[in-house]
Amino acid sequence: MKNNKLILVLLPFLFLVSCNTNNSGEDETRVYEDYAAHQYKDLNDFYKGSGTYCIYLYQISCSHCTAIKSDIFDYMDAQDKGEKTYFSNFYIFCLDAKSSETGKSQRATFNYKGTSYSDEEVKAYVSEMKRNKVSTTADTYLFGTPSLYIIENNTFSDLIYGQTDIAAFLSTH
Repeated sequence: MKNNKLILVLLPFLFLVSCNTNNSGEDETRVYEDYAAHQYKDLNDFYKGSGTYCIYLYQISCSHCTAIKSDIFDYMDAQDKGEKTYFSNFYIFCLDAKSSETGKSQRATFNYKGTSYSDEEVKAYVSEMKRNKVSTTADTYLFGTPSLYIIENNTFSDLIYGQTDIAAFLSTH
């Protein structure tokens, strides 16, 4: 009888322990290559899409990008099924390491200073891009990854920056 009571007391804890409440993306079985239709090919075409679309910039080595990888894949899956229609297209682009030649070339496409920005500076630069109706990557600030650039009518509309803000945005749009 005592064993039955012990099992009844421990059973709920076993279920809680078995649930993965840490959305780290490390157990994710899907990979970015599974989403070939969403791959953005050329940063020079950043503002050449149609409608309201976004471009998600990530790096394979970025722990923050890994943490929200499942959120990104879930969003693209939902969009492909017609369940998410906020964007006409959801594109993804992998930035190479900034120390590589390709990574340096990719960053040179943007207005990239190679420094860290405070939250206040990011907000100020985003406001500047909105005010100036930026429509070229040369005038677009790159702050790092993960970044979700929103483009509307071939003009910068907004930037959602960082894993927490991107995950929250995707869950409501």
